[in-house]
Amino acid sequence: MNFRSKVITIILHLSFLFFYSQEIPPIENYMPANYRAGNQNWMISQGQDNYIYAANNEGLLEFNGMEWRLYPSPNESIIRSVKVVGDKIYTGCYMEFGYWEKNDKNELQYTSLSDRIKDRLVEDEHFWRIVPYSKWIIFQSLNQIFIYDLDSDTFKIIADPNGIVFVYKVNDAILFQVPGNGIYEIENGEKQLICNDAQIIHTRIINIFPNGDNLLLVTEANGLFKLKNGKVEKISSPLRELLGTTNIYSALQRANGDLVLGTISRGVIIASAGGSIKYHLSHTDGIGNNTVLSVFEDNDHNIWLGLDNGISCINIQSPIRTYYDHEGVLGTVYTAISYNDRLYVGTNQGLFSRELNSEGAFRLVQGTNGQAWSLFIKEGQLFCGHNRGTFLVHGIEARLISNIEGVWKFLEVPGHPDWLLQGSYGGLSILERSGKDSWKLRNRISGFDYSSMNFEFFNDTTLYVSHEHKGVFKVLLNPEYTRAINTEKLQELEKGKSASLVKFNSSLLYANRKGVFRLMPGEDKFIKDSILTHIIEGNEFFTGKMVVDDIGKLWFFTKNGIHYLTQEKLSGAPVVKDISIPLSLRKTVGGFENIAHIANNTYLTGSKSGFFTIDLGQVEEKEYELILNRILISDLKKNTSFYAPLSENGNFKNSDNNIIFSFSIPEYEKYVLAKYQYKLEGLYDYWSDWSADASARFENLPHGNYRFYVRGKVGNNITSNIGIYEFTIQRPWYLSSGMLTIYVLCIVLGAILVHTFYKRYYRDQEQKLIEKNKRELELTRTQNEKELIRLKNEKLRHDIKSKSKELAASTMNVVRKNELLTDIKEHLLSVEDKEAIAPVLKIINKNLEKNDNWELFKEAFTNVDREFLNKLTSLHPNLSPNDIRLCTYLRLNLSSKEIAPLFNISSRSVEIKRYRLRKKMNLPHEENLVSYIIDL
Repeated sequence: MNFRSKVITIILHLSFLFFYSQEIPPIENYMPANYRAGNQNWMISQGQDNYIYAANNEGLLEFNGMEWRLYPSPNESIIRSVKVVGDKIYTGCYMEFGYWEKNDKNELQYTSLSDRIKDRLVEDEHFWRIVPYSKWIIFQSLNQIFIYDLDSDTFKIIADPNGIVFVYKVNDAILFQVPGNGIYEIENGEKQLICNDAQIIHTRIINIFPNGDNLLLVTEANGLFKLKNGKVEKISSPLRELLGTTNIYSALQRANGDLVLGTISRGVIIASAGGSIKYHLSHTDGIGNNTVLSVFEDNDHNIWLGLDNGISCINIQSPIRTYYDHEGVLGTVYTAISYNDRLYVGTNQGLFSRELNSEGAFRLVQGTNGQAWSLFIKEGQLFCGHNRGTFLVHGIEARLISNIEGVWKFLEVPGHPDWLLQGSYGGLSILERSGKDSWKLRNRISGFDYSSMNFEFFNDTTLYVSHEHKGVFKVLLNPEYTRAINTEKLQELEKGKSASLVKFNSSLLYANRKGVFRLMPGEDKFIKDSILTHIIEGNEFFTGKMVVDDIGKLWFFTKNGIHYLTQEKLSGAPVVKDISIPLSLRKTVGGFENIAHIANNTYLTGSKSGFFTIDLGQVEEKEYELILNRILISDLKKNTSFYAPLSENGNFKNSDNNIIFSFSIPEYEKYVLAKYQYKLEGLYDYWSDWSADASARFENLPHGNYRFYVRGKVGNNITSNIGIYEFTIQRPWYLSSGMLTIYVLCIVLGAILVHTFYKRYYRDQEQKLIEKNKRELELTRTQNEKELIRLKNEKLRHDIKSKSKELAASTMNVVRKNELLTDIKEHLLSVEDKEAIAPVLKIINKNLEKNDNWELFKEAFTNVDREFLNKLTSLHPNLSPNDIRLCTYLRLNLSSKEIAPLFNISSRSVEIKRYRLRKKMNLPHEENLVSYIIDL
């Protein structure tokens, strides 16, 4: 090995060490097991609908963002080239080229262009490149160039006996290379030599790109050249030595002018147009394979690599960069900070550092082996909370200043600029400045010995501390900060795993599974904050961890991403921003999520095997569009299925009532997680839950009309459109219109037959009824006569009863008259002049001696209401005649005042008689005596 080779080898070795530590863009790999086709992918292109197409060993691959689909090549050969032009996908393979178009079922159908010129093809000809140019499509093999005119549907063929390397489109020119001859340009359908410089005629040119006034030539093994006015000059750049030791197989110039170079064995190189290397990515860095057969830039500027074994997609425009700790040197990152132009990361294996904005290797800060929990800057000094105590860090050296183990957090003490409060496994303690650059442990705070990971000051001596297993405590410290004089557990806040407590905009916030709670100073209690709770509630919840960074952003971590809260500059209203990095890709330790502001808009968040950096200045809110891919209709009983047209409403047989809708968002960022929800009007009129499943299945649908809706979201951004499909499931055959007509005819015919039968039946019954009615008429006549006699007798009884009542009333009048006469007589007897009143007494005595008044009344009353006296004596045989007499008066509803004269007693005596009568009858206290007698 000569000196130059040794130098190159050393440079490459150092180069790989350098790039090994680089922060790389997200890379998504698709292996043959994912897309279920051949290993090799020779070319990649993209359609108007953002679908990705790959020329694969086993055919044409189509990718919609969720699933791959393989279309075998028309002659079962390897597809070498693919290019989407408009709505057609052009492909080239062995002895064949043509195009694919989508039908109304969203399936590709092939049309051959080479069939009409089969006689012009060379034996064993493969078509390696397809180049669109104005109204022409150029198909290139290693032997010929076929120029297809889209307008005239004709071909022009250019050939060279020495063969053709590649065809290139450069600005408005079509160039190609002939081995041993040089570079040609096609003008007016003819080839013209433009360069035959000795430096390149025997060098395989992979691609040619515009570069200002020059042309940039990317060669297979000799690096980069520039071509101007037919002269070639080798380009000297940082890329030159690297390219001199590897073979380039594919090359691309990005929209921003960068070069993407796919190598045979060293992955892909991404460099600026000036030759500065930006990324050198190999299998070690995450791409699927080190042999890059093709490179492609999609509409979102992602870089696709067609590999010798699989496909890789590099999200080069992503605001996220990843540092993978392949060797396990760093371990899990728990904290990070930028300090004195250096980046520090605290991990489970120690505190590591490197220069800020450098891609050099991390170095362990001396003496910090073990778990590093926290980093804190106070007045230009860096503190590290460590499992072994507290370190004061200077550059890449650290000095232990406190041996209190497991320091979770540091906090400045209000009113004491030379003190620092630290929380550890065993409680709280105070650090004190002991010199310009020196600190020492002042004291432990007694009275509160719980592990203190999350704590904040409320005022000078009041501290709130959150413990995930015990809850939240309000701790009152003495003025000397030596002991806790009062500790109160807050009952309104539930303890919770991964709960946290932070101070944001002068407010204390506590978060757990139930939501985010804000301390109300005036009421001295926590209440739920609806705006912040909305971020982490429901299925989004993963952890209650909150982080406040050094510039005032409040960060949350959910299953679907990372979120931060800022305030609008004008209104001060809270604004929530989302960064879509799902939990499955973050790979963080639950409850120990961390994020740190390290430079400008760049933030660092730790993971289990390194860290991510996020440039908020590059985070854009994109609009996403959902595509309804296919609709599969099945008859489960017959085990048959077919795809329904998407361009028209569906009308399916009743047995074809099992439907699967497939949909997707053609988005290829690794850290973008698409979710979907749908509803089926006519069956389910409400939206389903959000799900990552890009299909919806409905089985055994009843007949009827339906409308299917589907929408998606990426992070919290819902797609700009909703997929809609209307369809009808026909009635079963027994409910078809023809069968319904037959049913109606049968019903009508049956009704006629039934009517005829019943008509005959009722005619016979009518004759029988006539005979029967004649017999019954005679019987009825006899019964009517008897009824007439009964009614007459009833009338007589009624008349008798009426007369009796009149008699009873008249008798009562006589009784009352006699009573009156008796009273008059008694008054007259008291007069001294007996002779003067003798005539009057004679008249009175004559009227009183006619009959016994009571016997006359009793006889009249008995005639009127005989049943009453019989029932009364039957129910109450122990009643005296006077009792019966009283009952008859009460039956006539006479008052005590009216009854008194009839007994020649006072009203008070009548009440006594009524009381005694109640006792004899044994009536309950609550039952009315008069009502009882009247109701008998």
